[in-house]
Amino acid sequence: MNRFVPFSALAICGALLAAALPARAQHWSAAAPVQIYPVAPAAPMPYPTTYPRDPYANTAYPDPYQEAQRRCNRGRLIGGIVGGGLGYVASRDDGRSWAVPLGALLGSQMGCNTGTGRGPLPW
Repeated sequence: MNRFVPFSALAICGALLAAALPARAQHWSAAAPVQIYPVAPAAPMPYPTTYPRDPYANTAYPDPYQEAQRRCNRGRLIGGIVGGGLGYVASRDDGRSWAVPLGALLGSQMGCNTGTGRGPLPW
């Protein structure tokens, strides 16, 4: 006779036992704050500056880096779709398993370069 109880039976018994216990929840703001280590006061900046941290925050012009990233992402999407399609068209039955992903990869790289205004080739 097998004396071992299966793990699933133990898990079910544990879940039933936990469900029968009363909940002792409180609102998150009612909990007492616990300070693990002493907090040093913040040191003032040595030279206060009047320049904003983000110079494009309140202007009508977009941030050039974010604009380049947006164009690169759009170029990658379009280039990947076109490159995968060209790989599908240019290959035959057995070759499509590697030609379509390779075409999509190369197309996405060329699309990023083209979308940001550079040439399609990396060199």
